[in-house]
Amino acid sequence: IINNTRIKLNEGICGKVAQEGKPLLVVDINRDRRFHPKGSESRYKTNSFMSVSLASGHLNSRKDILGVINVTDKITGESFTKREQTILCVLAAQAAAAIENHRLYSQLQAKITVLNSTVKELNETQNQLIQTEKLAAMGELAFGIAHEIRNPLGIILGGVELLNNNLIKDEAIIKSSIEKIKHSVWRANNIIIDLLRFSRASDLKLESMDVRELMDEVISLITNQAYLNNVRIKKNYAQGMLYIKTDHAMLQQTFFNLCINAIQAMPRGGELSLNIVKGGDSGEVTIEIIDTGQGIPQEIMSKIFDPFFTTKEPGKGVGLGLSIVHMIVERHKGTIRVESKINQGTKFIIELPANNKAVFIDKTPPEIHRIDNGVRNGKPNGGEKKNTFN
Repeated sequence: IINNTRIKLNEGICGKVAQEGKPLLVVDINRDRRFHPKGSESRYKTNSFMSVSLASGHLNSRKDILGVINVTDKITGESFTKREQTILCVLAAQAAAAIENHRLYSQLQAKITVLNSTVKELNETQNQLIQTEKLAAMGELAFGIAHEIRNPLGIILGGVELLNNNLIKDEAIIKSSIEKIKHSVWRANNIIIDLLRFSRASDLKLESMDVRELMDEVISLITNQAYLNNVRIKKNYAQGMLYIKTDHAMLQQTFFNLCINAIQAMPRGGELSLNIVKGGDSGEVTIEIIDTGQGIPQEIMSKIFDPFFTTKEPGKGVGLGLSIVHMIVERHKGTIRVESKINQGTKFIIELPANNKAVFIDKTPPEIHRIDNGVRNGKPNGGEKKNTFN
């Protein structure tokens, strides 16, 4: 058996058979003048052999030659016959057909894989287009409704403030009711702010900053709520340059929403892990927000980024948080995905393009738009009362 040997066309017996595409039968090589001149001895050690080409398609087509089968010397020492040559030709044809079928099948499988991948990408693109159209239509509707609702809310709040300023101080029950009305009005206003933010694609105010600093700012905002819910915060930041080009306020809101959701998913306490690592050759920064909470059921995983989809009880959320998160990440040319197991926890993975250029960062705290009338997210904060909506 000769391994790893390649013979050129028309070189030796195999090369000639492959070149001509015709079977060869040698009964007695010592008497066959095709292989040695008259009067000279044969240089071949074999006595009798058959050689048949393995060809797909037309035998005379060189490009379809797959190989050559050589059969030499019977154990009995007898010469090969025409009948045996015919049998070998049949076997060779079947072998060539099998090899060709395998080659065609492999090519077909490769094309099917590419086709399936293309179909999957087309389906994803189609779903994204449908989702974009839905969001655009919903955004226009929300924008119109939000402005119509804010006007009567302002009138209600003004009337409530007027009543509150003219009440006798010892009317505690009425004052309590007025405070509840005010809190409800401001909660409705905050929902409208979310609707407006969701429906209106404002320009990004991009700046280069270290994503670790941004995450630390969010940690300072959620530390108290984590403590009250018995949630430990564990951060794991990679070393080196981890700058991204970002809209500070928007990305801070993204991290804040995901962290608050994670804390709320651990009503009995747990651990909130915040990991920031540098990607490989892709030049991306990866942010992981991991909780050890209840997990997300598989049947709703595909819906969690849909607008107004929520599993919270009525009055505790309108289902815009993750939709806004998804929108902000996409506008930063990033991606977000989620992994979750029931009763084991959930991991949100955000990948953003790196921008490793250290620049001066203005440390002035960003303006907070959701502090109104001394109420932050529906709770009093002791601030100055104003009868205006931001």
